[in-house]
Amino acid sequence: MTDLEIMIIPIIPIISIITCMFFSYQICNFRSYQYPRTKNNRLGNIDGLRGYLALGVFMHHYAITFHWKNDGIWTRPPEDYFNHFGQTGVAIFFMITGFLFIRKILDMKGKIDCKTIYIGRIFRIAPLYLAAVVTIFIFVLIKSDFTINVSAGQLLFDFLRYFLYAGATFNDFSDTGKIIAHVDWTLKYEWLFYFSLPIVFLIMKSKLMVITLCLLSVAGALISTQITILAWGFNSVYLILFVAGGLTAKLSKYNTSKNIDHPLVSILALLGLAGVFWGFKTSFGFFQSILLALFFIPVALGNSFFGLLKKDFSIFLGEISYSIYLMHGIVLYFLFSTVFPEFAGSVPEIFYMLFMPGVILLVTLLSWITYSYIEQPMISIGRNIANKSNAPSHRIVDTLTDLAKENTEDVIRNGR
Repeated sequence: MTDLEIMIIPIIPIISIITCMFFSYQICNFRSYQYPRTKNNRLGNIDGLRGYLALGVFMHHYAITFHWKNDGIWTRPPEDYFNHFGQTGVAIFFMITGFLFIRKILDMKGKIDCKTIYIGRIFRIAPLYLAAVVTIFIFVLIKSDFTINVSAGQLLFDFLRYFLYAGATFNDFSDTGKIIAHVDWTLKYEWLFYFSLPIVFLIMKSKLMVITLCLLSVAGALISTQITILAWGFNSVYLILFVAGGLTAKLSKYNTSKNIDHPLVSILALLGLAGVFWGFKTSFGFFQSILLALFFIPVALGNSFFGLLKKDFSIFLGEISYSIYLMHGIVLYFLFSTVFPEFAGSVPEIFYMLFMPGVILLVTLLSWITYSYIEQPMISIGRNIANKSNAPSHRIVDTLTDLAKENTEDVIRNGR
């Protein structure tokens, strides 16, 4: 890599983020964008952060795609900052999950509504994931010249493995996982955490058990960063991130400071993030988790980083962050393995990177579409089912038939 490339390439992700922010700002003004104004159940400024984390994962895989096309190996990018974009995004997403659901348990005050939680999670995560899996299969068929190379039983088994987040290859196509940039691996950790919530709730009903749980969780998390335990496809190194998020939730119940959004707090939080980027090769580990927690805790408690995370365009990116996370790999594969399969392997890295701002706009546009027509309607249906699940049995049929009508009216009313 030349000196010019070393100087310019790190600037391109910044330009890409600014381009995406401007595009999102225009979307917020162009349409009747009301998500941030109509939702009043937000905690801290987490929603404003999510989108930037997802965009970081995109940039991580954008760099990986270039080296994959040149070296034939799908592995971490040689540039540490590109590696941190992805790993830090995932690490903080795990903290966010730990924070939100432990906070939900704390707010329930003695009663956990598992049915509502799981219905909400299923309708939040599964529909877009199903759309992504179907898209993967379509790409595999195209790459296989629409020839099925495995038995029907094997194909069904491969679909089952995908829905269990176990990874698979469709039709013996070796690049199956690359179509979504292998991002599905994190979802199994999310579901493991969700399924553990009833146990966590029972333990947290006792103050003594809460203290014991915190101590055991911290001890277990510390051990997991030093001694990696692999079991049933899970890696213990990520445990500390969920623990950090959960402890932040407990801390948030006692936070009454109005100075958390002070610029000095923002600077200290950014120093924690910078410490990970410039002090380590990877974002996963004990000391990295402490530094990332120093960054995350102020956001969860209300710091907006000089007002950035409160902006409508930041919240918009947060709203579509799951779509960005799940769909960006499809855009990358479509562009650089289907439409222009030789491009990334035939140009200098700096020339390839110059296209990042344009690609990030395509990802944002697709994510807005999938959020509007898949995520948001299904979230609405899931919420309605959860709210009406206690209705008398003679009203169940009426409830289900009303859902589609309510959702259609909502889409029309919001201009989507």
